[in-house]
Amino acid sequence: MSQIGGFFDLWSPVLLILLIVVGSVYSHFVAKANTSSSEQPPVTRGKKLSFYTGLVLFYIGQGSPIDYIGHHFLFSFHMLEQTMLYLIVPIFIWCGLPDWMVRPVLQSKVIGTVFNFFTRPLIALFMFNMLFSVYHMPFIMDGLMRHEFILLLYHLVLLAAAFIMWYPVFCPVPEFDRMTDLKKIGYIFGNGVLLYSGLCPYYFRAIGYL
Repeated sequence: MSQIGGFFDLWSPVLLILLIVVGSVYSHFVAKANTSSSEQPPVTRGKKLSFYTGLVLFYIGQGSPIDYIGHHFLFSFHMLEQTMLYLIVPIFIWCGLPDWMVRPVLQSKVIGTVFNFFTRPLIALFMFNMLFSVYHMPFIMDGLMRHEFILLLYHLVLLAAAFIMWYPVFCPVPEFDRMTDLKKIGYIFGNGVLLYSGLCPYYFRAIGYL
């Protein structure tokens, strides 16, 4: 592995430090909530485990050799990375956030209005799948790979869209949870159909079947 990339390329210590900072900030607020004098309800061990698992999986997908190999060598590793970052990590993060940590943001007049618009189920679903499918068009991907800064911006937008896409299903604030369980099942099924129909042609072409 050391022959195909340096330590910074393979393990991204800057990202690791950033995630440690995020985890420390989360831990600080959770610790304050878990004191006897706090007005906020305590955060359960399950929620904390979920949040930290999301951070660890994000680092494995974006900061480990999986990212380097997927970027330079194997499309299968690239798809493994994409699956972790956009289809798994947001679920763990949303499930790990206590409602009192998210509620003030959603109640903000400006941010809340914008967020409520983009998290409408159909908008959230089609926005992520459109961005995800466009990203994997060969000429789009080739162009992004030649411009690291634009690629980084696209990844940030795609990550934000992934969090928005999963929000209607795993909303951490009860009063903002709009969908019934049955609708959530249909939403997840629809997302799977859109992902399959939008991405399969590029995947099979990449491995030589088309």
